Parts: sequence; C-alpha cells; structure tokens
Amino acid sequence: MQVRHVIVQHQALSTFLVPPAPSPDVLDPAGLTLTGAPDDAAWSLRHHANYLAAMRLAGGTAPEWRTRVADTMTRHVRKNAGRGKVSLTDKGAQSLRNGWNTELLLAMQLDSPELIQPANHWAPVQAYYAVQGVSLAWFRLSGANAGPTTHAAQRKEIGELFLKHRAIPYPFNMVSIAARPHEQVTVGGRAVSRTRGLQLAAPPTATDAAAYVYSALTATRHRFDEVERQQWLANNRDRRRRSPQEADHHDRDVGTITLVDYLYRLRLQANYADSEVFTSSGIGHDDPERFLRGLVDVVSRINEVFEHLIASRVGVRALDESLDLIRRAHSRQDRGAFHRAASWPDPFHERSRRAQ
Repeated sequence: MQVRHVIVQHQALSTFLVPPAPSPDVLDPAGLTLTGAPDDAAWSLRHHANYLAAMRLAGGTAPEWRTRVADTMTRHVRKNAGRGKVSLTDKGAQSLRNGWNTELLLAMQLDSPELIQPANHWAPVQAYYAVQGVSLAWFRLSGANAGPTTHAAQRKEIGELFLKHRAIPYPFNMVSIAARPHEQVTVGGRAVSRTRGLQLAAPPTATDAAAYVYSALTATRHRFDEVERQQWLANNRDRRRRSPQEADHHDRDVGTITLVDYLYRLRLQANYADSEVFTSSGIGHDDPERFLRGLVDVVSRINEVFEHLIASRVGVRALDESLDLIRRAHSRQDRGAFHRAASWPDPFHERSRRAQ
C-alpha cells in the first residue's frame, strides 16, 4: 500500500495536550450531543480511541490484515528458513508466554462491560508488556544473546527493525525518524507528507486513517523530546532554552519512533502521569470500549508480525509447544495467540509431517 499524502492537525502534543472543552450542550466534531462540558481527560481518551481505531483501519479488516501479513512476510519467512532452524531458548519461550498471557488478560476485560472503564487504568500497561514479551522472544533467538535488557534498548531495536525491514506490513512500517529541522515520517523507507486539517475528535475513516497514525507517531516523538528538554533544563538552570544544535542532538537521541513507542508512552502515562485519562468516560458513551478494543486489536497485530518472524527461525512447532503450556489455564481459546496460531507459517513443514 502506498501512502502519498496524510492529513494531520498541526498540533505538536495532540495526543496529550487536548483542546479546550466546548461549551455545554454543543456538538462535538463527531456529531454527538454533549451534555455539559467534558474535561481534558475525556477529550484525550477520545483522541487515543481514534488513534487506535485508525491503526486498525489502516491495516484493513481482519481478513485483509491476514492477507497482508502473508503477502508481505512470506518471502522473508522462506528466506529466513533457508538459513536453517535455530532453537527457541528457554528465555525466549518464557518471553512468549509472558506476552501471550498478558495479551489474553487484556482481552478478557472486554467480556465484562461494567469493568471496562476502571480496567482501562491498567490496560495500557498490559498492552505494552504484551508486545514487549513477544517481541523480546524474537531478540532472544540466539542462545548467546539474552536480548535487550532495558525498555529503551528494546524499543531502539524495534525501531531499527520497523524502519529497515521490508517484511514489516503496513501500518507498522510507518515510523517517525526526525522532528528537526522538519518532521520526517516514512512508510517502508519512503517519505510521506502531511497537510493540515485533521479533526482528532472525529472518528477516523479508511480514507484518513493514515493521518491519525502519522499524528500518533509525531505526537509521541514530541512528547519524548519534551522529556529530553525538561531534563536538559534541569541540568542547565542558568539557561532558558537549548541551542538549535542541542535540540537537533536531542532529536537524534529520541531515535526512530514506532507504534510500539506509542504504546510505551501510554504505559508511562497510565503508570506515572495522567491515569485519569484512561478511567475517563470519554466524549461518547462507547469511548472506553473503543479504547480497550483498539488496544487489543493493535497488540494482536503487532504480536502476529513478531510470531511470523520467530516461526521463520525456530519453526512453528516451537511456537505450538509454548502455546500448549498456557492452553489449560484459559477456558476461552478464540482470541490472542490461540486465534492466530492457525495462520502461523510452517516453513519447515512440521505441522504437515505431524498430520501424516
């Protein structure tokens, strides 16, 4: 899929700094009647729910996404398999189970509508760790490599993978690579542009979904840069602002920003900063459920990408055996890794041999 233009509101911290609440009894941009004035947390939850919905729309419906993953990753899976099979280490298998169990716990909360709003306080933390666990298994494939040992190091490796690896399917190959001197966002290594005009409070459509993803990435980048700036100010109390060269250096330190970084930002916000955003009732009555459902869907799609990568090196049998170890602990096996297992690639023909 080629993305030539995206439309995005020019709002540096649009994910986290929200517009003033409207006056009572007006229509928001989505056409919903607002009774009273929603607070900033409610608007922020709406923005996050829309960002997550846009990530799903950009990737297509479930069948379209499954086809896209197969089309994008099949050649890479075969190429990797041609290098020979390696063993899934114990640490790698444990990372998989950690991620899968956390993902299942995240999805289970959709079964109880009355629990969704309070559960959303911890949902961003679960979403990030679900992805962190499964992706860490990919970086632990070599017995001599324990994988990255910090969140920053792991996110950096994911950034390099999503930026340079042609097997990563859209929209997860959309990354922010710079904010200075100009914003730079690429898809599969090709630059995409932005224009003004996006209304972040309006639910995304298939037409403008790329613009929301663009906005989520750039807002996350600006947030991380703001952290760098505040740390610099704390260490340089005799100065009021950074020089252009220092700001450029900090932008390079931020590195490549991916949608995993977006999940990490939500995790930090839920843990340490503005947790009331996630327990908000939102603008519309379904915003809390849209937010949680969006997290579940995005986590599933990112994990599916890493599962394909892992299967290309260790074979599908190792994945099946790791999943069997948690199977008896879950009565519902129609979601998470259980739901995806049937579509895992079998480059070494292990399943077909077992079936004979």
